[in-house]
Amino acid sequence: MKFKFIKNPIKSPYFGKQYGQNVEPSGYYVNKFNGFVPEGWISGIAELKNPLIILINNETIVSWKFELSKKYKKKGRELTIHLQQIGYDGIITKYENGDIGEIIIFEPKMSIMNELPFTEEITEGYNVRTFLSTLDESELKWHFDEEDRIIVCEHDTDWQIQMDDELPIRIEKNKKYFIPEGEYHRVIKGNGDLIVKVKKLKEQIISPLPKLPTDATFVSQKVFPKIKAPSSSKISFKDIVKLTIDNLEGGYYNPTNTVKKDMRDSGETMFGMDRKHGSDFTSSQAGKLFWSLIDKDKKINPKKWVRYYKLDDNQSLKSKLIDIITNNWLIPKYNTLTSKYLTKEVKNFVDNDNILKYHLSYAVWNGEGWFRRFSKIINNAISRGIQNNTDLHKIAINSRINSGNIYIKKSGQKIKDTISTKLN
Repeated sequence: MKFKFIKNPIKSPYFGKQYGQNVEPSGYYVNKFNGFVPEGWISGIAELKNPLIILINNETIVSWKFELSKKYKKKGRELTIHLQQIGYDGIITKYENGDIGEIIIFEPKMSIMNELPFTEEITEGYNVRTFLSTLDESELKWHFDEEDRIIVCEHDTDWQIQMDDELPIRIEKNKKYFIPEGEYHRVIKGNGDLIVKVKKLKEQIISPLPKLPTDATFVSQKVFPKIKAPSSSKISFKDIVKLTIDNLEGGYYNPTNTVKKDMRDSGETMFGMDRKHGSDFTSSQAGKLFWSLIDKDKKINPKKWVRYYKLDDNQSLKSKLIDIITNNWLIPKYNTLTSKYLTKEVKNFVDNDNILKYHLSYAVWNGEGWFRRFSKIINNAISRGIQNNTDLHKIAINSRINSGNIYIKKSGQKIKDTISTKLN
C-alpha cells in the first residue's frame, strides 16, 4: 500500500520503559497524513507491501511493544531484523474503528514531499521512481541534475517531459531519453501513476560528443550541426586577469582587519590569490615571488596596504603581479583544466569566444570542482546542437546564477554586467 505520511523531524526524547522505547522495533516512525501538516513537520509518500497489522486501543497504545518483544524474544534492531526475515516490511497500528495509529517503516522507500515528489527504490542499477496520480502539479518543479542520466518508462502514459525553452514531449513507452547534467527540465503530470527507471551515468572526465548511448535519445529536439568556432578578436589572458581584478576579485584583503563573519576563514588575499587556501600557488616559485614582492612593499609603505588597495599608485608593481598571475598560474592552470574537462573541438570553440573564455578562466579562481561543473554544462549544451553564441552565453551565466552558492551566484551577475559593458 502507498500512503502519504507526516513526521516530526525532531528526534523524540528518550523515556525508556515509560513509552516502550527500550524494546520497540527500530525503523522510521511516521503518522498517516490526515490533511494537515503541523508547522515544522515534513510530509511524503511511502510504500509498505506486507506490513504487520497490530490492533490497539487506548490501553494498549504502548503495551503492544512489550508484547511484540516478548513474543519474539527480541528488541530494537534485532526485533526489526527478525520481522523482516519472516516477511514484514513495516508495522501499522490500527484502532478498532479503523483509525491508523503509529506506523513503522523498516527500510524506508519513500520521498520527502518537501524535496522530491516520488517514491524511489534501487533495482539492478536503476533508480525506479513512482510519481503518484494523487500528487499536486505544483510539486513537479523545474530543476537540474548533478550528473548525466537516462530515463525510460516501461508503460504507456500521457505524462510529458519538458526541457528549458522547448515544448513538452510525451514520454513514450520503452524509449530511452538522455538528460544532460545542468540542463533545466521538468515532468508534466498526466493520467494515472508514472513509473520511470533512471540510470545515473558514471562520471567521465571527457568523452566524444554527443555523449550518450546509441540507443538513447536527447530530450531536446535540436539537431547537431558541426561545431564552428566564432570569429572575433580574442581577449588575452592578461586582459582577463585585469577584468577579474576590476570586476570580481578586487584588491588587497587581510582577515585580521575584517568585520565580515563570512570572510574570516579567508587568508591574506591579493587580486583573488589567497595566501592561506591557495597553497598550490603560494608554495610555487611564482607564488613565493608574488608574495615576497607584496611583503617588501608593505614594509616600505605599510599605511597603503589597507582593504581594497589595488596598487593604482604603483603601476610597476601591479604590472609585475598581474604578469605572475597570468603567465605562471592562470594560463597553465586553464590549459590543464580545459584539456581535462573539454573536448578538443569545444575547447577550440571556447578559446575563440571571449565570454565563454572569461567565464571558464574565472572558474580557475573558483576551483577545479566548479570548473568541471561549468565545463560539463558547456559540453552538453554544444552536444545538443546549441551553437548560437548568445544562447551559450546565457547558459554559462545561468550556470553560475543558479549554482546554489551565494558567491558563485554573485559572480554570475557581475560577469553578466561585464559582458554588456566590456566584452561585446
